[in-house]
Amino acid sequence: MMWLDEEYAEEEIDSEYDDVESDGDKGSEEDTSYLERHQKRSEDDLRSKIWSILEKFKKPVAFAFSAVNPSLPNPGLQILQHEVIGLPLSTHDAKIIISQASPSPFGMGEETLVDESVRKCWELNPAQFTLENPEWTEAMKTMVDSVSSGLGIEGGEEKIVAELNKLLLYEPGAFFKKHKDSEKAPAMFGTLVVCLPSAHKGGKLVLTHGDEKYEFETAGSSRFSTSFAGWYADITHEILPVTSGYRLMLTYNLIWRTDLKIPSYDMACGQAQKLCMLLQEYNLQIENEDSKYPAILLHKLSHKYTQANLKFNLLKPQDLSQVQTLSEVSAKLGFHIYLGTLKLKVERDDECSDFEEKSHDLKNLVELNGKLLVQNLECPDDCIIDPSPEGKRKADKEEHHGPTGNEGCPSTYWYYDTVVVLVPPSKQLDFVFQFSTEGKVIEPVFFKLMKTFSENKDKKHMLKQLCMLALKQKPYRNKYELNMNNEYSKTVLPFYQQAAATALDLGCLKLFDEACTKTKNEILLILDIPHRLGRLAADKGLATVKDQLMKGVCFASTIEKKVKFLESVSEGFEAALQDPSTSERANLKKWAGEALFESVSHFEMNTKADCISLVNLYKTVDWSLFASKTMPVMMKAVPVVRINFINEFMSTLQLKLTKEQSSFIGSIIDSIWTKFDFQSIQTESATAGKKIALTESELNTFLKNIVKIFSSDYQETTIIPAMLKSIPNASKKCSEQFVSLAHKILKNKLSTFKLSAKVVAPPASHKCLIQALLTKFLKENVGCEPQAPSNWSLPPRSSCSCPDCTVINKFLQDATKQSLDFPCAERRRCHLYQNFTKHKKDVETTHEQDFDVGTIRTGSPFIWRITKHQDGYETRKSEWLRKVEATKRTLSILRKDELVNSKLETYLQPYHDSIMMVSIKDLPDLKSLVALPKIPEASHIVPHSLQNSTVQPSRKREGSKVEASEGQTIKRPKPGVDPLS
Repeated sequence: MMWLDEEYAEEEIDSEYDDVESDGDKGSEEDTSYLERHQKRSEDDLRSKIWSILEKFKKPVAFAFSAVNPSLPNPGLQILQHEVIGLPLSTHDAKIIISQASPSPFGMGEETLVDESVRKCWELNPAQFTLENPEWTEAMKTMVDSVSSGLGIEGGEEKIVAELNKLLLYEPGAFFKKHKDSEKAPAMFGTLVVCLPSAHKGGKLVLTHGDEKYEFETAGSSRFSTSFAGWYADITHEILPVTSGYRLMLTYNLIWRTDLKIPSYDMACGQAQKLCMLLQEYNLQIENEDSKYPAILLHKLSHKYTQANLKFNLLKPQDLSQVQTLSEVSAKLGFHIYLGTLKLKVERDDECSDFEEKSHDLKNLVELNGKLLVQNLECPDDCIIDPSPEGKRKADKEEHHGPTGNEGCPSTYWYYDTVVVLVPPSKQLDFVFQFSTEGKVIEPVFFKLMKTFSENKDKKHMLKQLCMLALKQKPYRNKYELNMNNEYSKTVLPFYQQAAATALDLGCLKLFDEACTKTKNEILLILDIPHRLGRLAADKGLATVKDQLMKGVCFASTIEKKVKFLESVSEGFEAALQDPSTSERANLKKWAGEALFESVSHFEMNTKADCISLVNLYKTVDWSLFASKTMPVMMKAVPVVRINFINEFMSTLQLKLTKEQSSFIGSIIDSIWTKFDFQSIQTESATAGKKIALTESELNTFLKNIVKIFSSDYQETTIIPAMLKSIPNASKKCSEQFVSLAHKILKNKLSTFKLSAKVVAPPASHKCLIQALLTKFLKENVGCEPQAPSNWSLPPRSSCSCPDCTVINKFLQDATKQSLDFPCAERRRCHLYQNFTKHKKDVETTHEQDFDVGTIRTGSPFIWRITKHQDGYETRKSEWLRKVEATKRTLSILRKDELVNSKLETYLQPYHDSIMMVSIKDLPDLKSLVALPKIPEASHIVPHSLQNSTVQPSRKREGSKVEASEGQTIKRPKPGVDPLS
């Protein structure tokens, strides 16, 4: 197990290999030469040649550096609330430090642990001490310059900064097992430790990287001198035990300065020119379909980087030189270059050296600036140009299963490396679409290519090919995603939207139609597709895109969306129209109107917004077209929609109705009352998965509009009879609103039901309606009082005709017998339990509503006993009384309203006391209660607004102008007859 220092547990681990050891003695493969490890590739293989060139770009630097400098000043270490600590460190001062310090933790995975079997050390954080000597700042610059030079970093203190991290004290027996330093701050790349004067023995620092080992011995100069060492963060190291004395250390994080400028490499050098030629040849080779080379190339860097540090300007020098060269060559040749983490999985049999399987995955692919492109990619095994990426090193993670019989000893090894990814120009489209897992597309690369090809006219064929490949992909993600309302929904992926829009711009209608088919025409309403269709119609003619336009109109789920779609088409058309005087504008307008109403005529309105949108169409089209297309839609719509349409339409007309308009509205009103159902206006109505609720205000407005259209007789002849007819069949849920409705009528709050203050006695129909509403409410919500049983007779329970069940059924029907003992064997008892209880035979006793059963376990056979009781009646009676009290509280709203209460006696006679006291047994049957004397049919009633009046003179209109005949009185058409026919 690899131990990490404590900072690992305080930060998110960005790479899978951060918590495993990648260096050590235990090799996974034999140490063989490059050619021996790469037997399958010849020296002429382009990948081998490219790798050979890249190896020459590695800068020969050390991974660690150390030095002793006896002339460095005392830092002036002062522990808070104590004097300056003297150096060399005394035992007395060491104990002062320990008294203020905490045991040093370490990180393992996501945990921070303190375990002296792994790390034994004392530490203080920078808030607990200060360095008082002003000369220490210059001393630090000297040490940073020395370390940077030793690590091969040119510029020293100008390019890197040392950030104070901890003060560590190792007493006798203290140590730290093998571990790696984490990047504790942005742009951190290494660690610097300063060993202050303090005599000790042991405590050697041992660093290893691959086959190389570096040791930093502090004991020899520890009494009077200051020594220091620096190394890269991904180097494995350990602190051997201190055997005597105290080892006092200051630790610093080495960080790149934010203004770091990467040195430019000379592209004219011979090796870079050779690399350029090799990559150019590689691109030519893979253009052939039968090429043996993979579509992408991967090259392993010397160091590993977490995802947070996977950036060009944070690379270590030996990697920086290679990536710098590759970046400049790629820009010159049109290659795309990325960084990523290569996960290599090797499966072996420890007992059989011949068996080995490898698989590769590319993780966290980023651009050189660190922008994440995709988290997981599949890649071909032969795309790695390095000879055996795992090399001679211990696996970062391994799993051994031990002997498994015939399967041997299977083991799995995982290796993680940071790699450079090169994508040749000829395979960039394949890279976007072919190497991703789960059907995903590397969208950032797609949009980058889209921008590049769109800006270059010579790349039009590549742009078309890019769209073609994109539209062959899945338009949706594999899994549904939650939207803002926590409902599962599908959304067309952004790359697919852009590809479809671009295909349309290119005039590739066949390709665009394929996208429409795959998205079931959803693509027609996203982005600015309607606007682009309009531009194409202006450029190529309306007939070219008429089919696509009609699909868009029909696909729009609401009238509002249909109108917006056509408006956007018109805007695009106008923007692209070359000749303002062209007849195409008139053709488009005429076609749009016809297409819209053709779609509306088959449309099911299910929202209030649809009503508003439909009424708005009235303002822009001819009345006869509007009425003829709208009437069928209204006849199919649910009553709530019809009511909202009437309200919106009447509000728009503002009482200036022609004969045709009045007849049109009256027909819709009649259709509501002809098949009236309280459920349709009192509760929510579900249509097409959407719920539409009629508010009290909307209902009142509708009744007001009826008064404006019809005479007062319409209430008596149509509205009240329709309501009365609907009351007996109303649902229980609907009846719960009847008390509130009666309250509004009695309070004169509902139009058409309002009575003049001069009216002494209410009309019989009003009384009948109020009584029926309240009676229905009582019968649905209370019901009749349960009656106590007059004898012990119960209905038969079992339908079985066997002798045993027949005896029990006969007993249940007996009016005098209360209990029966029935001796029978276990099998027969089981049968009786199954037929007379809800339980199986393993339950010996159970309780039913009107009788109990049980087994008396004495004698042979046992006795099956059934006993009648009246608990069911008591329960029903108690529940009924509870409902009575609740209902009385509901009816109390009528009593509490002074105006309503004064009318109750008149309206409810002769059932006033029975209703208010909830005495349902004294109330009549609902069918007889709602029966009224025969009244004139609605077809003989003339709209109030047209009685004894002459319609205004004819006014022709286009758009919102109205036509009307003049000089005649209009009779009300019969229900069901189209007023426009």
